Amino acid sequence: RALSVKGEVAAALVTNDLTAPLVADSALTGPASALGDFQDVRLSTSGDFAYNVEATANVKRVRLRSAYEYVGPGYTSLGLAYLIGDRRALAFDGSWQVPGDRIVLQGNLRRMGDNLLGQRTFTTARDTYGGGVMLRLTQRLTGSVNVMNNVVSNDAVVDTFAVDVRALAVTSS
Repeated sequence: RALSVKGEVAAALVTNDLTAPLVADSALTGPASALGDFQDVRLSTSGDFAYNVEATANVKRVRLRSAYEYVGPGYTSLGLAYLIGDRRALAFDGSWQVPGDRIVLQGNLRRMGDNLLGQRTFTTARDTYGGGVMLRLTQRLTGSVNVMNNVVSNDAVVDTFAVDVRALAVTSS
């Protein structure tokens, strides 16, 4: 259990209008050329894929995790209607249990961006980072302090389209 790797891959091919004209198999290029053998491809057909991969390392008192997620601009999930397409995210987090078993330090970083094909006017980035300390003073008395910073912004130069949302949370128990 020192190292674990897991991932998922999904692909979707959706036809929104079954009355739309068929696309000739000879007009399909690249990976799409194999689609005609499995499904009729129409002018209203769209398709894309999504995947994620995650690796976690546990070595003595240290735990490190990294994850990458990609959801293509044309990916549609009929099972997860809330899934936001056209994005990629990279995440890192870790923890260290200080020798003596009384202190645990934690940290995390996540960066998510959209506009994978450069088709939108503006690109939005979502950054989350934070850290925390947990103290075990006695067998029954523990305390913790956590800090989390979230920033959502885009590169728009016109105020009407600008997004700049920031939130800082400091919690303790």
